[in-house]
Parts: sequence; C-alpha cells; structure tokens
Amino acid sequence: MKRPRKLIVALPASIVSDIPHLREKTQRIGQIGRLLAIFRVNEAIIYPDDPSHETERNVELIRAILSYMDTPQYLRRRLFKIIPEFRYVGILPPLRTPHHPTESRLEAAAINEIRIGLVVQSMGGCSLIDVGFEVPVKVREVLRPGKKVTVRLLDKSNAPSATLVKKEEIEIYWGYNVTASATPIGKLMKKTSADLVIATSKYGVPMMNMIKDIKCAWERSDSVVILFGSPSEGIQEILSRENLKVGDVAQFLVNSVPEQGTQTVRTEEALASTLSMLNIIE
Repeated sequence: MKRPRKLIVALPASIVSDIPHLREKTQRIGQIGRLLAIFRVNEAIIYPDDPSHETERNVELIRAILSYMDTPQYLRRRLFKIIPEFRYVGILPPLRTPHHPTESRLEAAAINEIRIGLVVQSMGGCSLIDVGFEVPVKVREVLRPGKKVTVRLLDKSNAPSATLVKKEEIEIYWGYNVTASATPIGKLMKKTSADLVIATSKYGVPMMNMIKDIKCAWERSDSVVILFGSPSEGIQEILSRENLKVGDVAQFLVNSVPEQGTQTVRTEEALASTLSMLNIIE
C-alpha cells in the first residue's frame, strides 16, 4: 500500500564525493534507490551542500541514476540516452516494486493491471502506448509521442486497449520522483509547502525519546520532509553557511543512531535507520 501522506527525503550531493571511482559511486546510489523504494519514499531532493565545483556534477549524477532505477526496465532504452554516467548501471539492484512488472507476455497479464508506458504514436483520435508487452496498447486519446503515462489494461485482444490513470488514483506504492535542486537546502526549506520537516543529526535528541511528539505531528501532516546531512558535515554546519539554524527550517532535530559505535554514520546508513523508525509509527 502507498503511504497516506507524501514522504520526501532531502539528500546532499556530497554523498558520493568521497568515492573516486564511478563504479562505487553507482553502487552507493543504487543502495539509496533501494532504500527509497523499500520505505515507500515519494520524492528525493538532491541538494548542493559542497561549495566545490564538483557539486553540480554530483547532483546530476545522483539524479540521473536514481531516475534510471525508478524507470521500468522495458522503457529505459527509450527514455535514456547512453551517457558516460551510465557506464556501470548494470550493477544496480532491481527495485522489484509494483510499477516494475517483470512479465512481458500480454496473455499472462491481468485485466485492470496498471503499467507505466510511453506514447509511441498518435493517429485517428487514438494513441499507442508501449507498456512492455509484445504489442502496444491503444488509448482513445490523442497524446504527444514520447510522453510518459500510466494506464490500466482493459482487455487482452490482439489490439489491446487501455485507459489513462492518474498517479493519485493508484492505491499501491508507485515509485519515487527525483528533484535536482540548485538551491541551498535552507532556502529550499524556507519555501517548502510541507507540513512537517524533520532534520537528522548525531547531535539531535535520540529519536525514541520524542517518538510520541513526532507521531502526533506525523499524523497531522499531509507531507513530510526528512533532512539529511553528509558524513563530513552535519545538517547544522550545512545550514550555517546560509546563516540559518536547524530550528529555522525544521520542527524536530533527531538522532536515529544514538550512541553510534563509529566516528561517522554514512548518509545511506542514516537514511536506513531513520526511515525504519518512522515506518513503525505510521
């Protein structure tokens, strides 16, 4: 089932800056993509946190690979060009989410099955959509070729038909969106429409000590943002460059790994521990 509220995570671009090789960068981003899907995250914001010239490149790398991961396998060649950043995408783990069906035979599909597709042709008041079957499905609407859509299968004839479905109508988890931000996280959060913002830090209050307060705020919210810092700089240091404090942008500052046994906790490790605890309260 999908979450009753929108869950957004904000991740720093520097999560891959300590890794020199593209293969290892790709592997780490793959771990993050899996965590986003496991915990039903709706959106990942990649924000610039390092003033170095590598930041913009890292933002784009993370955005591209996470977006590639979220795209069903049968559409990847149509939607993504071959670029150097995709050299090692073959090592990425599959998401195995409901919007990534593995069956390509129309005869094995179920009526009313929902699939993501790509408009390949429009003519005569109809559009043909590639949804991963041997043949495209027909939708009785004129759509722009190249547009990504979600459809519901209506029949399994030789010329199968389908109808468009809005993402908000789907009752199961349907993947995540990725936003590459050029705006610093403090300024971004000042403009956010989210009802609740939770920042994470090793200097925060142990999460279990304030779980009741978080749960109350969580249940009153339609959208929640979780802010993560990097291993080299916590969210406080990142915000301080904008002359901001955590309290200026977030309602809670929590530590999801109290009494950590290592000097640092990697961002993907903090992501796993924080989302695990929040998953319990919902």
